Amino acid sequence: MRPNFGYFSHYPVLAAAVACTTGPVLELGSGWGSTPLLRAMCHAMGRTLETYDTDPEWATTFDVPVVADWLTWEPQEPHYGVIFIDCSPGEIRKDLAMRLKAHATLLVLHDHEAGPAAAYFYEQIIPHFAHAETYRMLRPHTLVLSDERPLGLTTDERTP
Repeated sequence: MRPNFGYFSHYPVLAAAVACTTGPVLELGSGWGSTPLLRAMCHAMGRTLETYDTDPEWATTFDVPVVADWLTWEPQEPHYGVIFIDCSPGEIRKDLAMRLKAHATLLVLHDHEAGPAAAYFYEQIIPHFAHAETYRMLRPHTLVLSDERPLGLTTDERTP
């Protein structure tokens, strides 16, 4: 049985994605589980980080812009090394991934769990990407999508 790390289960795969790419990083949805990590890594690597949130409290906590509606929001850069999607409402995540697929080397989506409890419907978009890997070492799982290249997770990392 794999341990449940909740808000922090994506740390290993998100850090690996940032470490093996170049260019700016985009974070959709701020929080203690990603923003400090991304800020530290981007600072150390000399990369820019853009973070946005729909929740005014989270936006104030991390001093980031508030997005009123993900459907009208537009990215600032034409291409990112990594786009991390962990925003609210959760149902919009798959739509954002599809909309941003040509704008990233790797898209990292938190909370990839199968079954009726999962409200993110990632399974609907996986066939639209050339590469899809699910990090299953920690729960909740993390999905990595790309049309450019795989992240390269090991068999142990992908095995339930």
